[in-house]
Amino acid sequence: MDRLLKIKRMHKARKPEFKRYDWYRKKRIPSSWRRPRGSQSKLRRHSRAKSHLVRVGYRSPREVRGLHPSGFVEVLVHTTSELDALEPDINAVVIGSSVGMKKHISIEQAAKELGLKVLNPTAERKGLLDAIPLPKIGPSLLKIGDSTDENSEDKPSEGVKGDD
Repeated sequence: MDRLLKIKRMHKARKPEFKRYDWYRKKRIPSSWRRPRGSQSKLRRHSRAKSHLVRVGYRSPREVRGLHPSGFVEVLVHTTSELDALEPDINAVVIGSSVGMKKHISIEQAAKELGLKVLNPTAERKGLLDAIPLPKIGPSLLKIGDSTDENSEDKPSEGVKGDD
């Protein structure tokens, strides 16, 4: 298995990006791959000056195709009850993007108890949350429309036309 994952990594490093022919010339043509079908197409006829064509030889080994680079099968999870059917030596957990922070942390704790690997842990666990300064909410912040400063009403506004 490790040997096949290593082969897959090597294949991926050498594989070119397959983009549609002339995708950079016109804005309306997306870069996603489409096979060239023109009778005089240089790309279809394998001209050396053109880009690579999608071929079977670029595929990764069948046993590791579709696996995470760590060798686990990725499973999308939204609740803690979905973790019960998973096996720790085969599956790895990916927590859904629509799951909130509280539920995310509870799913992580349940996965840790079951011995499952979480592929997208929270920023809090990585220590990134401490690096981001959060704004302090206190009495000094006012709501829009509220004014507690009494002198602000008496002061004339400067720079407004028509006050001359």
